[in-house]
Amino acid sequence: MTDAEIDALREKMDEQSEEIRDYLEGEGVDVSPWDDEAHDTVPDADREPVDSD
Repeated sequence: MTDAEIDALREKMDEQSEEIRDYLEGEGVDVSPWDDEAHDTVPDADREPVDSD
């Protein structure tokens, strides 16, 4: 998979995530925790492994 393909998939996932968030917010779900998590993501190659890995 090329970097361009990965970037395209990430963009599509971001769009879907926003659609899901909008839907949930419209249903009355508190999505404010998503704001904190949106900028805390770390690319998989750079993340520390956890016990479940």
